[in-house]
Amino acid sequence: DPRDRRFHAEPISCPKCGPTLRLVDRDGKEMARDDGALSLVRELLAQGKIVAVKGLGGFHLACRSDKEETVTVLRRRKRRETKPFAVMVKDLNVAREMVELRERDVELLLSPESPIILAPKRLPSSAVEAVSPGVVDLGVMLPTTPLHLELFRSSEYDALIMTSGNINSEPICRGNREALARLRGIADFFLLHDRDILRRIDDSVVRSTPSGLVMVRRSRGYVPCPLPLGLELPEPVLSMGAHLQNTVAVGVEEEAFLSQHIGDLESDATRAFMEEALLAMERFLQVEPRIVAVDLHPDYASRLMGEKVARERGGLLLEIQHHLAHAASVLGEGGEFPAGESLVGAIVLDGTGLGVDGTSWGGEILVSRGGLHWMRVGRLKPIPLVGGEAAIKEPWRTVVAALTLVGRGELLEKLPMKELVPSEKIGQIERLSKGPWPLSSGCGRIWEAAGSLLGLGGENHYEGELACLLESAAGKGPLPPRPWRNLEPLARDPLELDTRSLLAEMALRWIRGEPASEIAAGFHATMAYWIAEMAQRALGGEVRAIALAGGCMVNRHLRNLLSLELERRGFRPLLPFKVPPGDGGIAYGQAVLAAAMLTRGGKIQLEDKTRCV
Repeated sequence: DPRDRRFHAEPISCPKCGPTLRLVDRDGKEMARDDGALSLVRELLAQGKIVAVKGLGGFHLACRSDKEETVTVLRRRKRRETKPFAVMVKDLNVAREMVELRERDVELLLSPESPIILAPKRLPSSAVEAVSPGVVDLGVMLPTTPLHLELFRSSEYDALIMTSGNINSEPICRGNREALARLRGIADFFLLHDRDILRRIDDSVVRSTPSGLVMVRRSRGYVPCPLPLGLELPEPVLSMGAHLQNTVAVGVEEEAFLSQHIGDLESDATRAFMEEALLAMERFLQVEPRIVAVDLHPDYASRLMGEKVARERGGLLLEIQHHLAHAASVLGEGGEFPAGESLVGAIVLDGTGLGVDGTSWGGEILVSRGGLHWMRVGRLKPIPLVGGEAAIKEPWRTVVAALTLVGRGELLEKLPMKELVPSEKIGQIERLSKGPWPLSSGCGRIWEAAGSLLGLGGENHYEGELACLLESAAGKGPLPPRPWRNLEPLARDPLELDTRSLLAEMALRWIRGEPASEIAAGFHATMAYWIAEMAQRALGGEVRAIALAGGCMVNRHLRNLLSLELERRGFRPLLPFKVPPGDGGIAYGQAVLAAAMLTRGGKIQLEDKTRCV
């Protein structure tokens, strides 16, 4: 078509000087080229083989989504037990058949950004349950390159799993030799081309919710689009982000440039990718910041790298508390970061982050005057993590500790989690619950514990798995769910919500025979009700705008219910949309706070009012 802007782009469109396709086996032996490679790869996919496909920002692992055996093999080889896979569909009609799409979802699928959309599954589904086990959503995407379109031409399938080309938790593969070396134990075949990928970048993920689309993972299609800082930086700033779901950001003048999704900094490969991403962003912007913003946690790999950069450049290190960065991210995105004497509130609900008192925070009500002075005015009651990190992997430990500490340990033997955990282990944790364990007020920990209490699983195979299963169970309950107002979790302290009593109430309702879906729905509504009630008591009449931040704000039910409860009390909730509410947005929040510190000439002050009661 001569009218197409790519008509004269011979390096792309000419079959002689454009990209050359090759299909090879695990040993790199060539099997076919160009059209022959496409015909053969379609046959192999139809048979149920797993193929590594070189895409736009790296390799995908592709296979049939309707073959149970194929999905099981992929999970075993990729070491990804239960975490959901995304599915690439042939066209929009297939997407509509597989998930429930709102009009704005369709617009985004068809947009240049074209991310993965998480939307409720339609049942029955052509995708087998093993694609996204136990959860209500399925991630769907349309073909993102001409090569992906060719995979579906005259094929007998109309949907393929299209997951990142990596071993679980490692960076996506970028080059041909790298893919052949790292993916030979996963993929049966490799569809390669000779067009080099300059920067590795995963697909973006967006979730459909009643209040709008919320960014889960900001990457392809959105990076490096700038985000507003609201203030003009006197010099560039580098923000190192968090330890999990890491991104980094570079602030220049009035804008912050958030990197692509990097991932959890648990491996040397991912930490090397973090350095690769930050150096690439600096080269792109032609800056080398000397001011580096980091998290308070001394052991975060992102902080250690930030300290190294600041030291080598003779620069300044700015320490920023984790939950303030969460709050600042939402306020910055919405253009609501406070100035002068203006007041703004924030409810930050996530899994974990180091607080100024040395404990793990994650269920916080904050208020700021002018952006530099912050106060913690409410919190979820800290619960001991019996076994430390083991309690995050195995949330049933939190259930045992919570019920034991409120004197309801006798309920443990009557709960469905008993079928998942040996009685002797439950008894052991019960005896240890009053020991000197790390304390956590993390909201995510409570959601996971609630899921375990209802027997949805004994451990998390991926971050927040049991919280996701609880949310899915709640979607099968009555709508709208009603909060349990018979409780008084704020009775002892108006600034501290005792979530132990909510877990005990869940246990009692289960024992009385209430269906798990109704309990899960009621738990969501009750948490939203009492968090909003605590906010009203803590913030009084001066604060009207409240930012809702933290990874728990990806939860469709909590996001909606908490917003409604706050609106009923006269507040104006500020929701995250364009920036991930979880740790993927921390680097942006750090940049917003760094801009406030540098332009207003002061340090961030965080006063913990909850410790004075």
